[in-house]
Amino acid sequence: MLASAVALIGAVSGTPLGQGVEAGTVSSTETRLAVATTTALHLVNAEGSSLQPNRWTWDRLLSASWDAGRLHLRVQESPGGPVSTFTLMLDDPGEFPAVVWERVEASILATHRLSVAGASGVSAVARRRSGSDDVSWTVVFDDPGDATRDDLRELALGALSELRISLGI
Repeated sequence: MLASAVALIGAVSGTPLGQGVEAGTVSSTETRLAVATTTALHLVNAEGSSLQPNRWTWDRLLSASWDAGRLHLRVQESPGGPVSTFTLMLDDPGEFPAVVWERVEASILATHRLSVAGASGVSAVARRRSGSDDVSWTVVFDDPGDATRDDLRELALGALSELRISLGI
């Protein structure tokens, strides 16, 4: 089943079969296949007859942690946007959690705390975009509810802009 997921992911992403695949695992309790490539984490739902892939480049994954057979992921689809959480129960994780954690951590270049009035806490994070030398900056709110408030997002992005100016980038 994992081989078919790798083939599907290769077809969807335009990556030749096996190229750039670092680790993979299966979660039969959730009927999901998970594959880590050099550029992204792919989750494939294998329910029914259709396979629906989710793909997140490493710079979109804010964190990955592992405990008691569960891989916990925090994903931010867009810079400064809301954070989604996913938990995968892995039957035979092997080195998969370590590979995911390493790829997420390797994408982080710098982290700075920002002062944003009215927010519980905000970090500015510089990350290397997957597959390139480009750097993207994003703001991450400690309280997920703060990320839904337009006024706080605007203040946080302003604080990020000031930080980048002070750093000369």
